[in-house]
Amino acid sequence: MLSEIDNYLVEFTGHIKQQNAAGKYDINKLAENRAVGLLNLIYGYKLENANNILQNNFPAVDLVDAHNGVVIQVTATSGTDKFIYTLEKFMENKLYNTYNQLIIYILTDKQDSIYKSTVEKIQKILDGKISFDFKTNVIDNKGLGAIINGFINIKQIGSIHKFLENEFKAVKDSKIELPQDLNLFSSNTGNDFIERTSLIEEINAKFQRSNIVLLHGISGIGKTAIAKSVLGNLKSW
Repeated sequence: MLSEIDNYLVEFTGHIKQQNAAGKYDINKLAENRAVGLLNLIYGYKLENANNILQNNFPAVDLVDAHNGVVIQVTATSGTDKFIYTLEKFMENKLYNTYNQLIIYILTDKQDSIYKSTVEKIQKILDGKISFDFKTNVIDNKGLGAIINGFINIKQIGSIHKFLENEFKAVKDSKIELPQDLNLFSSNTGNDFIERTSLIEEINAKFQRSNIVLLHGISGIGKTAIAKSVLGNLKSW
């Protein structure tokens, strides 16, 4: 189960990156809703959407656990400017009077570290009102996977696995009705990571024989970039 959970989380991250790279940011709001169930199972929180709890829409808050005093900002942006802004808004709205823990959940990839000057800036912003550690208060799916892998409660692991399985079931089980004249492209190298120039040339050759080509593969291997390159070639014909 643990390996499948890791795969789901990797797929989740890859899908967010892919959609954002294509300018499709609606996925971030969907991911925010998905995060409620996932984080509740991992941490034992009672998170709800902030819109259901707070009267005003504070920029620093997406999810709220009033019982445990936790607020979470969900974002696809991993730069330090983003969580500096979040901390400033958290303090500006005096949320520290009600919530003693702020977590930033990065949907893509968390930075490995931050500069000492950034740490000092964070401490200055918070002014001792709450504690904030980059290592523990900023999380991503890779970090969540590491936490889950340390669990010994089989029931909890099973619940997380079931949740993720259900979330991705529609994607895994979806079947696309393809046109009969569709030219299905699949590399015969047996390797998803192949030399890109020869791949583009092969796809271009497919278009000489068909008006429709389906390019498919695992998340994160550059399908979008390849499609853009092929499209550019087609426009020049």
